Amino acid sequence: MLVVTAQPAAAEDVTTIWSGWTASPDTGAPFFYGVSANWVVPKTTCNKPTPTGVHDLYSSWVGLGAGEPMIPDWLVQIGVITSCGEVGKPNTPTYEIFWEAVDTSIPRKDVMPPQHTADFVHAGDLIAASVTSNNQGLWALTLDVNGKNQQKLQFTPSAEQKAKSTAALENYTAEVISESPVTLQQWPDFGSVTFINTQVITDETTKAWAPFIKQTALRVTDALTLANKKATKTGPLEPVNNSFTTTYLKPS
Repeated sequence: MLVVTAQPAAAEDVTTIWSGWTASPDTGAPFFYGVSANWVVPKTTCNKPTPTGVHDLYSSWVGLGAGEPMIPDWLVQIGVITSCGEVGKPNTPTYEIFWEAVDTSIPRKDVMPPQHTADFVHAGDLIAASVTSNNQGLWALTLDVNGKNQQKLQFTPSAEQKAKSTAALENYTAEVISESPVTLQQWPDFGSVTFINTQVITDETTKAWAPFIKQTALRVTDALTLANKKATKTGPLEPVNNSFTTTYLKPS
């Protein structure tokens, strides 16, 4: 696991579906009330579907609660999903805003069911996305495209869900991620995505991807490369603009 505090470290966490960075509060650190980042939607090239007809799919997003270890009962995220295989356009990528808020307890409850819209997003657009909460249990998800707000959602969970989400703030992980869902693990050629201004909100006034926060770099496993000849890698977290880059690795 690559842990970055005040000094650089030298290992990395491995995952089959994510490429990017997560942050976890160390003991005694403030709660995470939010996470945000900016990035440009990359022009994507669709690969051929698998022999069983699975098409490429991946997303770039920010979120709270999806890290390891998974926080029980809660996940909130917003970003851009890029998919291939639309009817009549099998090799043309479709770019969509997506968001969800999930109570992941058994049985799973969709507090804000997974939704998406393709109306406002294209390759080359500048995205600014954030997920925030407050100590009253009110959540907000926002996504700006080229400086114009295209998605602004607010919701208050039920009393039971509010209690769980508020209690979980102490242990929330924060994520800025490129992902290909676990059921597919099928990456299109997105070239690279550079996330800038990556920030966590540690109280209601201060934003910082700060030295007291444990940060973990993620890359897809070599097993994924062997399985379908596609993988990604995560670049280092750069102090300038709090930036990093995820990159598609073309098959050799």
